[in-house]
Amino acid sequence: MSEREVKNLGTVPQSSSRLRRHSKSKEPEPEPEAIEEDKMATDEDEIGHSGSDSDRDPAYTHKEKNAESPSQDDCPTLKKTPASKARSKGNKKKDEPSSTGTKSSAKGINSKASQKGNRRGKPAERTRTAAEDDEFDLQPKSLVECISLTDKEHALQLSVSLDAWLNRYQEDPTLAIIELLNSLMHASGLSRGGLSIHDVEDDEDDPLDALLTESNLAAIVDRVQNAGTFVEPYPIADKKTGKKFKQGLLGMWQALINKIKHELLFDKVLLPWSVEWLCIMTSSQHRGLRHTGTEVAMMLLQLCTVRVLELDQQIAAKDRQTAGKKKGKGSMGATLEEDLRRLMDHSEQLQELIQSIFKGVFLHRYRDGHDEIRIACLVALGKCICTHKEIFLQDTYLKYLGWMLNDNLSSSVRLISLQQLQAVYKVAGTDADKLANFTARFETRYVEMCQDVDGKVRGEAAKLINVLHEHDALYNKQQAIQQTLHSMGAHDLSQLKAIVPMLLKHITRNDGEECSEREQLLRLVGLVIDHSRESDTSNVIRHAEDDFCTQLVKSFGPLTPPLARWPVYIELLLADSLTTEFDYNR
Repeated sequence: MSEREVKNLGTVPQSSSRLRRHSKSKEPEPEPEAIEEDKMATDEDEIGHSGSDSDRDPAYTHKEKNAESPSQDDCPTLKKTPASKARSKGNKKKDEPSSTGTKSSAKGINSKASQKGNRRGKPAERTRTAAEDDEFDLQPKSLVECISLTDKEHALQLSVSLDAWLNRYQEDPTLAIIELLNSLMHASGLSRGGLSIHDVEDDEDDPLDALLTESNLAAIVDRVQNAGTFVEPYPIADKKTGKKFKQGLLGMWQALINKIKHELLFDKVLLPWSVEWLCIMTSSQHRGLRHTGTEVAMMLLQLCTVRVLELDQQIAAKDRQTAGKKKGKGSMGATLEEDLRRLMDHSEQLQELIQSIFKGVFLHRYRDGHDEIRIACLVALGKCICTHKEIFLQDTYLKYLGWMLNDNLSSSVRLISLQQLQAVYKVAGTDADKLANFTARFETRYVEMCQDVDGKVRGEAAKLINVLHEHDALYNKQQAIQQTLHSMGAHDLSQLKAIVPMLLKHITRNDGEECSEREQLLRLVGLVIDHSRESDTSNVIRHAEDDFCTQLVKSFGPLTPPLARWPVYIELLLADSLTTEFDYNR
């Protein structure tokens, strides 16, 4: 027998004796109740961790690995160090059940594992809050209910509901469009009347063409009127909740257009039929249908204008890229040209829709007998002009804002017209030449409106004259300022304050050159004298003119014009004659 075999024979009894010694040390048997609880905990663990290894609890995985891997006591070829003995004793104590019974469960093990993770610097598992659970349990709402979900708190609910409607549109466009248009009917006060696919005969090729007619709308209105189910006042006309309802209705349509603006907006089905029905609604004798349809149509007009501007910007960028690439089959230039044609086609489609809305809704409703409908048209037109100047900044559209300055039924309409014109002149910039003919035509009316019966209108008219003066759009600045001052009453200080910036610019600069303090004071005095001469002095008391001068000086306020330059006053008082100099500076 060799020396190596002798050594091996010497080691085998030692390891076997260790195994026998460990096998003799049995663990104490737990009580029956503890056994049942262990069995129930084991069943729960098996049910809760029946998935893959990656889904199981790390505490169980770590325990199984320790059970599968042999300990140092079981390995005959390893020598046991004092540190390893201490670790093995600790592992034995952990594996032994407690004297009071095993009450550990999956929940307790998970909490221990999370605590270990926190001690090791790992984040503990976060439980979902009730709000997060509600987000995962959101159910789609109807389009009528979506009107009240446009605030920030319900943004996710609105998105889910609109996505559900878009899925229904993909499955059946006809039924989805009818649902969308019925939501408009409900918002107009016809809660129990609407369109139905059952009203169309089976042999019709296009159900929407047969359903969306003026006669069908009139029949629905008559049916609801006979049933007495009209909602009065209709939702957006309610004094308490009308403003909020209007914001919700327009917000829902805006969210819908933003979702479809890349694909479905150009499918030539959804938007054209919606615009067709809006044109029919705005021609109805029912004011709720006209008002609601006009508000939504004007919102679509603005959204389409914004989208056309985005497409035009993309077209310009693609055009520059195409010009820098070589044109050829299979090259990048061919792809860019294809994208360019697609963008141009989309832009043309939207411009056709814009014209349909403008001709089918705006031209009929900007003269409506209801002032809120006229205001909605003017506000939308002003925003479209400011958004896309290349399309709308021309007399074809501007003239409607000028015509509504003569609205005799409502001062609010005249006020809105003046405000929109101010915005148009401010954004015109380098395109101010396009407004030359329009300004020459309505400049006299601008000045006349400084004598309007409504104080707010007079103030906005003065602001408009000031904007024109700042942009050098007035043809006769001196005459316009004199007429404006003449129309201002001494009792209305707010009007004088509105024209102060224009007066300061007029008296401080002459033909683009800065005037001296002496010249500034003379130019202001000249305006006051001209105002006195043009007044009917036979019927005006002297102190009224003094009151006007006092109010004019007060209106300058903290701007500190040359009126406070006392040395200039003294110089003028000591002068022998100011006739020549005064006439020159005027």
